Amino acid sequence: MSASGRSRDDGSGRRRRAARRRRRLSLAACAGGVALLSATALGLALSSTPAPAQSDDPVRSRMLDQTIRYMQSHQRRDGCYPMKAGGASDPITATPWTALAIASAGVNPRDQYRPDGYATAWDCIVGAARQLTVTTDFERTLLVAVAACSDPRAFAGSVDLVEAIVRAQRPSGSFDRTVGSRLPSSPLNTTIFAILSLSAVPDPALAPLIARAVAWLVSVQNGDGSWPSIDVGGAGDNDMTGAALEALRAAGLAGPGAADAAAGTAVDRAVAWLRGRQLADGGFQYSGHTSGNSASAAWVAQGLWAIDQDPGQWRPHEGGPSILDFLASLQQDDGRIVWEIGDDLNPVWMTAYTLPAYSGRYLPFGCVEWSGRVPDPRNAPTPEQPRDGVGGGSGGTGGDGGGVITGGGGRGAPNFSRPRQGSKGSTVGGVRSTRVEQRRRRRARAQAEQERDAADNAASPDAERERRPERQTPAAPPASEPAPQPGGAMPDQTAP
Repeated sequence: MSASGRSRDDGSGRRRRAARRRRRLSLAACAGGVALLSATALGLALSSTPAPAQSDDPVRSRMLDQTIRYMQSHQRRDGCYPMKAGGASDPITATPWTALAIASAGVNPRDQYRPDGYATAWDCIVGAARQLTVTTDFERTLLVAVAACSDPRAFAGSVDLVEAIVRAQRPSGSFDRTVGSRLPSSPLNTTIFAILSLSAVPDPALAPLIARAVAWLVSVQNGDGSWPSIDVGGAGDNDMTGAALEALRAAGLAGPGAADAAAGTAVDRAVAWLRGRQLADGGFQYSGHTSGNSASAAWVAQGLWAIDQDPGQWRPHEGGPSILDFLASLQQDDGRIVWEIGDDLNPVWMTAYTLPAYSGRYLPFGCVEWSGRVPDPRNAPTPEQPRDGVGGGSGGTGGDGGGVITGGGGRGAPNFSRPRQGSKGSTVGGVRSTRVEQRRRRRARAQAEQERDAADNAASPDAERERRPERQTPAAPPASEPAPQPGGAMPDQTAP
């Protein structure tokens, strides 16, 4: 490891290890009709930057399997994910981020649906096309469209996500929150996610636009090597600095083979700054907080993976906990990742942030192979049947909500087909037939879930208040959307 923190590994060792893992995976897939594949192995085989020895680490493998199971178990029958267990469907923020997280493990958003569901995560996102308003909405959705192998210029049939983003670019190279914004400067996160999303589109005409954005991003780096959360010149932010490293890699200006001197210097300075920000427990805190949180650690980890460094080796002192150790310490028995120790804010969303970071992935993820399957049309709601219902906990059969799998049943599901991506080692295939008795039980469970949801909603804050808590605790800083505030007050945060 050099003084700047860059790895001297030329990548050949990682490529050989990845090749061996892919060979093992192929053999496992061919060794019989019901081979069991772990989510960890799938993530490694598809990762652009495989994490060292993940497939051989039972602790890490178990954490990843539990994480995916938790997210899948809380998908609703309409294909959407909520911010928290039992919450309302959130097609704008929670669903895109969760769909991206599970895509990072090798499951296309079109393949993400409950065994008793009538729509996929992709259907949920497409159905909210007319609700996209600010630039980061289009950027986030474009990232999912690429993972879903969908044309981002024809999203939902007629929405050009690329054009919606490009129109927000200023002559300086930065991107505005909305087209024609009158803010004195562009929010930093909008430009970072413009680079991340547009870099995933194979269109040479976008290259000069991305280059201008990158030049602007490098030019506004703080003197200490950090990038601020929102406003240019603001205090350094761990989350946004990690995301900026991802953006530089997406634009081809960081990582192995990158030769841009200015970008290389920016990366070195950012790494040095992050080194000095790591806490004793291995984590990173959000601005204004003293304890570490999962979102900040996840964004820093993704940024490090992007520049070919292993966050599992980043420790505050010799023998101390690494960034990945810190993330693992926040996992609960059901698989969810809490935001901070003792603070379970928006757990589905925070868990989604953690999965790619822990499995060695970074944005953008690229097209993920689609199985071609679709939800069983017989699951469509009827006037007597509620449209939604959340999944259950772990264990049990696929229809019981335990081990809820994208497009397939759990233990005990009849007529399994070949192993599915994302099977997590305990569930394979998909349900090919739906028995009358199973349909009856599903309707009864869905009705009970609806009644429980109604009772819970009557006694708890609405979904929007849960997403934007009255206390000043940002849920996901790197993807924050600023709103104009008098006197420069820091607004509540939402994701891109």
